[in-house]
Amino acid sequence: MKVLYICLVIFIFSLTSYPAYGARTVHIKEGDTWHYFKGPGGPPDKWQHTGFDDSGWEQGPSGFGYGKGKNNTLLNDMKGKYKTVYVRREFTIMNYSRINRVTLSLVCDGPFIAYLDGIEVLRSRKRQRGDILDLSGFAHELDHSRNVVAIQCSNDDINSDDFSFIPVFYLNEE
Repeated sequence: MKVLYICLVIFIFSLTSYPAYGARTVHIKEGDTWHYFKGPGGPPDKWQHTGFDDSGWEQGPSGFGYGKGKNNTLLNDMKGKYKTVYVRREFTIMNYSRINRVTLSLVCDGPFIAYLDGIEVLRSRKRQRGDILDLSGFAHELDHSRNVVAIQCSNDDINSDDFSFIPVFYLNEE
């Protein structure tokens, strides 16, 4: 009976989305807090690099926007005034040599640019609706400890009735 119970636990564990035993995951989920910059002027230089002082930036849960959509951080002043929102979030890597997967998923109502440690890793002129974008080929660019994922997302139309921006970042160390 004990063996059957252990086998059942192993089987159930294998069906979950948990990483392998001993692995570590960095997962910045929808609704997690990011530092963000908004307004008609862009942020200061090097905003997408590690070591940038974002203490003067606002903080809020992802789901940035106004109008319809999953907007956890309301940008009610955006329509007609500015098109772009800049977000950044630092994370730590514990075992650099064991990184096996890095992904970014975005909902963005217009063009975006994504950076890892100040290096542009993705750019698109199209809307994104949550597709998983593989950044694993850029894992070698990450620092052995402190890192930053930074994204700028723009609305297609400054006078649009809505805007949604939801970044989700995932990194697995096995």
